[in-house]
Amino acid sequence: MENIEIYLKQLCEANSFAFMNHIKKDKQGLKFIIGCLYISKDKKVYAGDLAKISCVSTARIAATINKLEKLGLVVRLQSKEDARKTEIKLTNLGIQKAIEMKKHLLNFLQKIVDDIGIEDFKQYVEISKKINFSAAKIIKESGDINV
Repeated sequence: MENIEIYLKQLCEANSFAFMNHIKKDKQGLKFIIGCLYISKDKKVYAGDLAKISCVSTARIAATINKLEKLGLVVRLQSKEDARKTEIKLTNLGIQKAIEMKKHLLNFLQKIVDDIGIEDFKQYVEISKKINFSAAKIIKESGDINV
């Protein structure tokens, strides 16, 4: 356990999670929702799905969708299968915004790769996936992070 404490201290000192926090700082916000809709543009996406993905209330998602709708980036469609559900789709302007956001994110990541090298970046991604999978498994088994 002593070694783990040392690694925890090193993780905190290195601010190891800052990179992902920078990318996801708008997780429950407009950019995150635009990104989710763009990734899923060939599928039906409902407001409830967006609430689950972003881990926020349906009321928060409704407010976010209202903002996006006022900006002309999304439209709401009543589900033909279930009248209680509202499908959310990107408009052409929303698609253009998503493409622009993706371009900026890819440029940002390319600069990181240029700085640290592709092999280190690949290792970071693979190790991050393993850590996230392990953490999700432990949390699922125990019910929370207080194991």
